[in-house]
Amino acid sequence: MRKPTISSLRRKADKLWSKKVKEVYGYKCAVTGKTNEEEILNSHHIEDRTNLALRWDLRNGICLSNGSHTFRKDSAHKSPIWFYEWLKENQPTTIEYIRQHRQDQVKNSVEHMQEIIAKLSEPIQQN
Repeated sequence: MRKPTISSLRRKADKLWSKKVKEVYGYKCAVTGKTNEEEILNSHHIEDRTNLALRWDLRNGICLSNGSHTFRKDSAHKSPIWFYEWLKENQPTTIEYIRQHRQDQVKNSVEHMQEIIAKLSEPIQQN
């Protein structure tokens, strides 16, 4: 059996992360409350996905409708300032968490990616 590559594990982790973010938000847009029946939902990275310390961290994700993600004037991609202000008002602990962890260093290894996949495969903990 072939040993998995980091890139194949990253793709798998990306898919799991995206699904899990939607699950965390109850398959509803955090901004509008719209569901998949009303508008396509996307999992959005708050801190850019190139930041490997936060790329697969569920606290760095938010479920957004297409409009809130990219298409409306007030959307995460078209107006980062609007989105930051929305986060500051609605999820201030998320901003603080990302600030605290955006400079963290991570291992770039198959083993580390396998740990991330295992964690993303666990059921969501309900409060």
